[in-house]
Amino acid sequence: MLRNAMHCPYCNTSNLTGATACAACGAPLPDWAADEFRAGIATMRQYRSRSWSEVFGEPYQGKHLDSLRLRRLKWEVWHIARAVTAGKKPKKPRDEQTFGEVGRAVSKKFGVRMRATTARELFYEAEREVADLWATLDAPPRG
Repeated sequence: MLRNAMHCPYCNTSNLTGATACAACGAPLPDWAADEFRAGIATMRQYRSRSWSEVFGEPYQGKHLDSLRLRRLKWEVWHIARAVTAGKKPKKPRDEQTFGEVGRAVSKKFGVRMRATTARELFYEAEREVADLWATLDAPPRG
């Protein structure tokens, strides 16, 4: 069983998600992980497990799918927030009204319900990631 066997050191993910992440980021799948993956596939093909989850582990164990779906829109929130605040000072949206506008725009565009607090959390999470990226590049952020 692969439940705790696979872990991608590049992406810091595990199980089947780790194998997918390795493939997505172009990181090589270690031989031992590939062997475990093949063993898991063989287990299913030989009808020794009832489900893929039994072989690879639960994909979203302990997670709320609605929350995960909203988190997937983090960069959309970031782009919309920057568009909404273009030409305004300060450039970063900081008030509840602005984040409410961003949440409504995301809700309308993607057919989800996003509140202002969620839009604010996702925006600042994206901002931190952008700042971290600029820090690794040793270059100042532009605009």
